[in-house]
Amino acid sequence: MRSAPLNYLVTFVIAGLLWALLALVLGNSLSTSVALTVATVEDFVRLYRIVLSVAAIGGFALTAYWYFVGSRPNTVGNLQSVKRLWRVLLLTALALSVALLVVLLVLFSDETFTGLQYATFYGALSALTWLLFWGSTFFLSPRTVQYLPIGK
Repeated sequence: MRSAPLNYLVTFVIAGLLWALLALVLGNSLSTSVALTVATVEDFVRLYRIVLSVAAIGGFALTAYWYFVGSRPNTVGNLQSVKRLWRVLLLTALALSVALLVVLLVLFSDETFTGLQYATFYGALSALTWLLFWGSTFFLSPRTVQYLPIGK
């Protein structure tokens, strides 16, 4: 499972399942529990799903780039540089989750959400960005770089 194209495919399926769970199921649940004053429920759900789609695509793209770099033949001779790249990609995924949370909050700046709803938004964005990246690279990194993700 660590070799292409299987690791790409498994990560794509995981990202798709996470998106379906968080955008469709959680989005429908949020649509009934979020008290909106200006926006309509349909607008909220549509924009929420768009933001989560961007998160899923970004998380998958960062992971796919890691798989690409990890499977190149010249990676073995430059593991310190590749380890730094992994950390940069993780921080990029983390920054993407925060940036998308800010985008979501700007889109609904006229609305008031509870602390639990803010945490739910960030949890969903985290699952599709940096948690997807970390989990996928932890279990599915190519053999030459399989011990570089933090926690391994």
